[in-house]
Amino acid sequence: MIRKVTICAALAFLLTSAGAAFGQHFRGAVEGTVKDPNGAVVQGASVTLHRNDTGAELTTTTNESGVFSFQNIDVGKYSVTVEKQGFSKYVETEVTVTVGSVTPVMANLALGSPSAVVQVVSTSGEAAVDSTRPTVDGVVTARQIQELPLNGRNFLDLAQQEPGVQARDGGDFDPTKNQFVGVSMGGRSGRSTRIQVDGVDITDETVGTTTTNLSNETIQEFQVSRSGLDASTDLTSSGSINIVTRSGSNEFHGSGFSFFRNAKWSSDLRLDKTKPTTVKPAFDREQFGGRAGGRLIKNKVFWHVEYERNNQDGQQFTNTPSFSQFTKSFAVPLDEEIFGGRADWKMTDRLHSFYRYNHDYNLGVTGFGGVDLAAFANLNNTNSHVAGVDYSRGNWTHSGRFSYLNFNNFIVAANSGAGTPLTLDPAGKPVLVRITGQLQDVGPDLLAPQQTFQDNKQLK
Repeated sequence: MIRKVTICAALAFLLTSAGAAFGQHFRGAVEGTVKDPNGAVVQGASVTLHRNDTGAELTTTTNESGVFSFQNIDVGKYSVTVEKQGFSKYVETEVTVTVGSVTPVMANLALGSPSAVVQVVSTSGEAAVDSTRPTVDGVVTARQIQELPLNGRNFLDLAQQEPGVQARDGGDFDPTKNQFVGVSMGGRSGRSTRIQVDGVDITDETVGTTTTNLSNETIQEFQVSRSGLDASTDLTSSGSINIVTRSGSNEFHGSGFSFFRNAKWSSDLRLDKTKPTTVKPAFDREQFGGRAGGRLIKNKVFWHVEYERNNQDGQQFTNTPSFSQFTKSFAVPLDEEIFGGRADWKMTDRLHSFYRYNHDYNLGVTGFGGVDLAAFANLNNTNSHVAGVDYSRGNWTHSGRFSYLNFNNFIVAANSGAGTPLTLDPAGKPVLVRITGQLQDVGPDLLAPQQTFQDNKQLK
């Protein structure tokens, strides 16, 4: 009997708290209140939410408190129309919905004919402050992603726009995380920060941080949650990144980019430019790519694709005074290729589905320097698939997600790629050499070869 009472009490709590459970999803929401010229609430008013780029529409009515709500909707630009007999039509033409947040709308109706229109134009271009949730978070917008200078173009570096957030080299966590970035929040290590894309987790379940890099061309915007996290962040209390990806629209859009960086045109920061051992290090990086998106069927089916390539040639210094021939710089090349695509199908205004595929391949020489002359390389190959469906009706919203992520990491010997010596043996045998206090390693790296494989399947 006690068990039955407990279960009933739990169900009652969930049902009674459902109206206040906004924010427990990974998309966005719009909530508002409709009032008359005297400040009294207006019940029974018809409210229509129209997405400007795809034509999708949702309709609801205000309750006895004059409140309306649209939960679990895609991020983007919307217009809100309010109609009620005896009042002029109210239209707010630009309402910005951001990921994981509730955008408030205050509609003040004017007396008049329904054929008359009172139009309100947003001037901020950004969503208003969300005061409905206890979560401490912020949103990195599409404009920031597009316009802020970003050395290396790693998408997680942008999380540092939020207070108390720092990016960390994934190689600090584990040798398998070179070429990846971790996100530290509030002084935490960054290992347990959860990273989600379109509502599914892409975190490495072995050593933390991400299992894949994404092109900035893929990302619409992302939310950085630092504390007071809700249930949508899954398994952590130390911070989360919630990313939503770009989708197509009724209009065809595209962009391309190309960045080139070379040490020939950079400042010379050597402390002593007269010594042969302090030659200005060579460096160059070429990054290029682009994105495109549009419609297959107007207002129904949309597509979006992205591609990015990064070729980088850097230098790593070693310092072994007892072996002057090894006190110099060696090559640390990096090659990465990222591409992905997304298809969206608006079955009805209330039912929406999508599929996304992403691929990331990178190979980078690393793992040595100072008195360590044994190089290794990280080779990562990740493929991820996400399928999702979202449905809203009345006071209920439903989301389903299925994903399959395949992460393959290989640590391989890289003395040939770096140009580091295989041995100090006069006979030329490739043996591992250590000289305490003078030389840490020469020859095959102790970490190579090894492999790490992850297959992650999620149903949410």
